[in-house]
Amino acid sequence: MELFYLVGLALVLYFLVAPALGLVAFNRTSRLERQVVVLRQELGALRAGAAPSPEPVPAAAPMPVPAAVPMPETMPEPQPSAEAVVETEAVRPVPPAGGQPKRPWEERLTGRGLVWLGGATLALGGAFLVKYSIDHGFIGPLARVVLGLLFGLALVAFGEWLRQRPSERRLAAWRADQIPQAVAGAGFFTLFASVYTAYALYGLVSAGAAFGALALVAYGAVLFALAQGPFLALLGIVAGYATPFLVAASEPSALALFAYLATLVAAGLAIVTYRGWWWLGWVTLTGGGLVPLLWLGAGWRAGDDVVLGVFLVLLAGLFVAARLRFPPAAPADTALFDFAGMAAADRLALGAVLIALLDVFVLVRVADYAPAAVLALAAIAGLGLLLGRRAAALEVGALAVAATVLLALATWHIAHLVGVPTREMLLDAGNGAGVRDPVIAPAAQEFCFVAGGFALAFAGLGFALLWGARRPWLWAGLGVGMPTAILALAYDKIADFTPDLRWAAVALLLAGLALFGAERTQRHRAAAGLTGAVASYAAGVSAALALALTMALRDAWLSVALSLQLPALAWIEARLVVPRLRWLALAVAAVVLARLLANPFALDYALSVRPFLNWLSYGYGVPALAFWWAARGFRVAADDATVAVLEAGALAFAVMLVSLEIRHIVHDGRVDHWNYEFAERAMHAFAWLVSGAALLAREQARQRRVLRWGALLLIGLATASILLGQLLIGSPLLWTSTIGKWPLLNWLLPGYLLPGILYLYLSRLADRLGRPLLARTVGGLGLFLLFWTLTMEVRLAFHGPYLSGALTSDSEWYAYSAAWLLFGGALLALGLWRGESALRWASLAVVQLTVAKVFLYDMSALTGLLRAFSFIGLGAALLGIGFLYQRLVFPPKPSAPT
Repeated sequence: MELFYLVGLALVLYFLVAPALGLVAFNRTSRLERQVVVLRQELGALRAGAAPSPEPVPAAAPMPVPAAVPMPETMPEPQPSAEAVVETEAVRPVPPAGGQPKRPWEERLTGRGLVWLGGATLALGGAFLVKYSIDHGFIGPLARVVLGLLFGLALVAFGEWLRQRPSERRLAAWRADQIPQAVAGAGFFTLFASVYTAYALYGLVSAGAAFGALALVAYGAVLFALAQGPFLALLGIVAGYATPFLVAASEPSALALFAYLATLVAAGLAIVTYRGWWWLGWVTLTGGGLVPLLWLGAGWRAGDDVVLGVFLVLLAGLFVAARLRFPPAAPADTALFDFAGMAAADRLALGAVLIALLDVFVLVRVADYAPAAVLALAAIAGLGLLLGRRAAALEVGALAVAATVLLALATWHIAHLVGVPTREMLLDAGNGAGVRDPVIAPAAQEFCFVAGGFALAFAGLGFALLWGARRPWLWAGLGVGMPTAILALAYDKIADFTPDLRWAAVALLLAGLALFGAERTQRHRAAAGLTGAVASYAAGVSAALALALTMALRDAWLSVALSLQLPALAWIEARLVVPRLRWLALAVAAVVLARLLANPFALDYALSVRPFLNWLSYGYGVPALAFWWAARGFRVAADDATVAVLEAGALAFAVMLVSLEIRHIVHDGRVDHWNYEFAERAMHAFAWLVSGAALLAREQARQRRVLRWGALLLIGLATASILLGQLLIGSPLLWTSTIGKWPLLNWLLPGYLLPGILYLYLSRLADRLGRPLLARTVGGLGLFLLFWTLTMEVRLAFHGPYLSGALTSDSEWYAYSAAWLLFGGALLALGLWRGESALRWASLAVVQLTVAKVFLYDMSALTGLLRAFSFIGLGAALLGIGFLYQRLVFPPKPSAPT
């Protein structure tokens, strides 16, 4: 163990004392060299002055005297005395024109290298001498500690002597001199190590005495830093924080520990503010914030919440008070989240509030929301609000305060309350009278008291602090937003979102208070920034009313109530011209969209079996209308992303309403049914196609991106459903699905015929819009669906409502040929009448398909009269088509006159 002590002492001598001595020697040598250079320059100037002077230059005309320049408002810095100026100028070197010549390697070796090596050699020699004395019993433990203390005191005194020397003062005026504080720092480190060795290694002092001595050394280093420099302050603060961990107490006391830490933080912060070493404040703050967390994790005992709460309030209060001593360091127009543009003092104060909020949140959780911990949270929250109000650059701290309070309330566990109904009727055993439960259960009374206190505090402070603030809208938003959020939290924890008119009454009262704030700020709307405050209170009225509706109603009414905020926000934005309300509208819209489009539990809401007389009508219909109305209102000022989101939301809700109502009708009131039959697929595809066609027609007149992309999306969705769900995978030819027994009036009508007609309409519409590819694609698909409808109607006539499984007779095969020829002839006639080549080409395609069928299948499969009639009919049709083409499409050209 003694060897470790000697090695440590040697390292101290080598890394601290020896370099300091070498720097002293090198400093003196450099100063002498500079003086020699100055003397040589002065001698050269005197010699140059003795030379014959050149011919005098004629004096120029006198320059006009400039006007007096106004002096700056700031006071000039104090000038040094005349003696100091003369002495400094005599020593300060003047660099020559060509720069100082580089010193030779021999000079560098002897002036630097040998000095450092000599100091290290002396240090090692002294260490070996001490080791020899210990090995032979010349020095005991007490003597070693005493010698270490004396050596440390000598180094401290030597460092102070170096600092007070006139030459060192002149050097410090020229540039920062690190040598005195390095020597003094080595002394304080030696003192600290000696005291700790006496306690931990030799047991010469008790824990209490060691703690006091180590703290005294740390405070001494901090005190010496006022004269020496920041290195000593850093050493003292770090040593001060390390002292409690180096000295183990038999019974740790939170009061003793945090009283000591409070004085250490105060001393360190005094040095920081006095000398302007703001970077050192982060060291003080880090230690002050880390030790409470370590204590909460390892040394927490019941009753420590009072001590820790007071310490955390002092920690935040000291840093806030230190910042408020100075005028605002940042301009008033600093952005809210411009951390890089903050002054060093602002960042330190904001960091102190954030760290104190983190610590007090952990304290509140560990102390199980004890009154002292909650009061500490309230006090630190108040300091954060005060700091944000006094400095515009630090208003972001108010948002951190609000977030911490909400997090603390949201994580408050109310025992024996989850899952217990709060509105059941209790029967008195004696008289059988019915008694309703109170609105606040006994287990939640403490929570409600704390939550109500914070809500009232934010409401009052938000209203009081907005006047004259840089951002009144922020303080008004906190004043109305925090009570609303706290009320929603309490409603969730206590009533579990069970409808209750008593809670709705509280929300209406909150809406009235927000309306009062809006009315008061509206009177002074002309003042700078108060328009935003009016908008914040108006948005709060809307939010409180929506919350009241939520508390009074159930299930889908929450989404309905939230969606109704959007038209109100659009109306407020149009009246007050506050663009920030669009961000709030986006947030509300996102919540409603998530609840109605991405919420699987929405299918579990109680649903009536009566079509259209159920929650789907108002649950999706009202939000669709609210989104559409809000989009129109916001579009008056700007057609931006908010308008696009609202328009898309209105479209999505309308499509969902139609789709779910179809499912509700098909499955007798069950929208969560697993079956998806041909009839439902046909109705969905037809509804989507109708919607897409309507949007595309509307887009032609309005030129709206949402309409265009919505139309393409719905048309694509309907096309995918028709191709996959009705023609390929889900075809009624492959699955046993009933089509209906009546010709034309069956599920083939919405499944194939009506979509085919719509596709033909879309083809003409796309052609007018200048989209030929889309026109040809949907037109071809429409003609194919008409052809397929005719084919399926023929099969329906032979097999009834079930088209799959049955064998095809000869008569049915002949009927297909006849129907196809009739369809081809109809297309040709229509093409000739309309003069459209596309219809004629489609007719030729159908006829060619019929020819292929007759020659490839009918010739071998049909017999008797059916085969004969098949060929006779085909031949007649072909002759007729040829005749029409010769007479109408390609008539003979009249011969030229001879």
